[in-house]
Amino acid sequence: MVGAGQLARMTHQAAISLGLSLHVLADSADDSAAQVAGAVAVGDYRSLDDLRAFAADCDVITLDHEHVPNEHLEVLGKDVAVHPSADAVRYAQDKALMRARLGELGLPVPEWIDLTGSRDPADALAAFGAAVGWPVILKTITGGYDGKGVRLIESPEAATDLLASGARLLAEARVPIARELAAVVARSPYGQGGTWPVVETVQQNGICVEVIAPAPGLADPVADDAQRIALRIASELGVTGVLAVELFETETGALIVGAFDHAGPIDRGVVRGVVVKPHRTTSRTDGQVHRADFVHRSVVVRALNRARRRRPRRTPSARWFPHSSVRSRPSPSDCPESRRASAASPAAAAPASPAGR
Repeated sequence: MVGAGQLARMTHQAAISLGLSLHVLADSADDSAAQVAGAVAVGDYRSLDDLRAFAADCDVITLDHEHVPNEHLEVLGKDVAVHPSADAVRYAQDKALMRARLGELGLPVPEWIDLTGSRDPADALAAFGAAVGWPVILKTITGGYDGKGVRLIESPEAATDLLASGARLLAEARVPIARELAAVVARSPYGQGGTWPVVETVQQNGICVEVIAPAPGLADPVADDAQRIALRIASELGVTGVLAVELFETETGALIVGAFDHAGPIDRGVVRGVVVKPHRTTSRTDGQVHRADFVHRSVVVRALNRARRRRPRRTPSARWFPHSSVRSRPSPSDCPESRRASAASPAAAAPASPAGR
């Protein structure tokens, strides 16, 4: 696993029960997963030489984060299995590319514009704001997470510094939301898919601090639609491992209605973003989410298990504080009963499970 943060540590914890050995590439020996993993290499994920040296000792490469240069993942993929692939990860690395692809699939996304390709970004932003209404959301296309690289602006003048920074930027229409949701799914190398219940997320300063699972008051047909959309995105993007589709439920009612090729006005729900890695909404502290939630990130898993929940429960999102005595990690409770894949699939020979952040 490239990266040795809190998600890699949780993946390591889950992999132990399957007899898997997790080798991590850490920035330093003090990184969260580096403190517990049996095999640790210290190196720079931005260095192709460090990545190649690390990959030489691995059967499969996977990621703790999406910041590894895509061209490096392409090179590694020629010599070792990389999951998710460079082709899939690029959508998580480039917000404009991801929004364009979701639009091609006919999925509901906020109205947006790529300011980078505009001859005069300030004029393009002014025209966009006039068309969709102010304020609008300004985002960096690459980098930025947990609220970083995102700004709500009331006028073009408020974006002067960002427009002059040289950063690639896109603008999105502000969506009147009732709440934020997430649909997390896993997809095996054989195309099998599994889902977790759709959850409601509570954000503070751009960071998920609380998860309510399953999302209270969400009608079953709407939840099913959200899960189907997430599974379709995983298939269309060629994701192997975990995919989190972050959604807004708007003030107008149900989240998603109609067919997936819906091309008319969207007034009920929008896809917010796509995360191709373990996801914070499944790293909960209540012990009710299957801990092998993180194991699918090891990619050797095959048949998919589904975590079961009966009543909504409000739980903190698990986080790791490396310089504090406070540590919050998923409970090592045993997983729910597994649901085997079809015997016709070559994947049915071995048990396995999904992963999530």
